[in-house]
Amino acid sequence: GTPVIAFFSGATTEVVLPGESGFLVPSVEHAVKVIRSGMLEEIDPRKCREWAENFSARRMAERYLELYGLAGEEPW
Repeated sequence: GTPVIAFFSGATTEVVLPGESGFLVPSVEHAVKVIRSGMLEEIDPRKCREWAENFSARRMAERYLELYGLAGEEPW
């Protein structure tokens, strides 16, 4: 897994786990600070990959199928 630096925007707040899979920043200046601080090197690539696998096409499809199955169930 490769740690990322992303802006607070759209789905990045769901996909990026701060300090575990990367960092969310409000500006380019903050992204530069993260790079210069060496914080990216502190992220374990294995943990980063494990987190990212939650958002693979296969996993997302499995989740949709689970939800569709629940939609057909009685609420009680």
